[in-house]
Amino acid sequence: MTDNIDLSQQNKILTQEIKRHTNQMAAINMVAAAVGNSLDLDDILQTALETTVYTLEADASGISLIDEKAEELVLRAQLGWQHDFVSNPMRIPMGMGFSGRVIENDDAMIWSDLDGTEEFAVPSFGDEHFRSIVMAPMHSRTKVIGILSIMGYEPNIFDQASMTMLRVIADTVGVAL
Repeated sequence: MTDNIDLSQQNKILTQEIKRHTNQMAAINMVAAAVGNSLDLDDILQTALETTVYTLEADASGISLIDEKAEELVLRAQLGWQHDFVSNPMRIPMGMGFSGRVIENDDAMIWSDLDGTEEFAVPSFGDEHFRSIVMAPMHSRTKVIGILSIMGYEPNIFDQASMTMLRVIADTVGVAL
């Protein structure tokens, strides 16, 4: 009897994994299709945000692009945030804050248990009260051109699989830009 329960549990776990991987592949295909079907930057960014939030079960997402002349990272699109940081764009000096670390390391990073005591490059970002953040650099021709981020209001909601998926979506969007 125990073997049947173990086998049933294993099947359930495998089925969940297959479903998760299928959803991830569908998300990548959706972003790639949006990139291929549109020349409108805002459409591409919005589709990327919506797909990312849905697929990774995030509460919010944002895309920031590097402004080389100003030496800043500029928030160009956001979804699920309480405050509008796009109309009057959030600007982060290069090398500052979490995004500075992501660009410097040229790799995705995860913060799983923010408690509100962090010093953000843009202090008003703290008003969002995110507890979990994953950020991935977006590449175009091996150069970092921006960052794709996902956020959650609960701690520890993202894992290594979330970070891996965000990397893939970030680079898919980066190629389009």
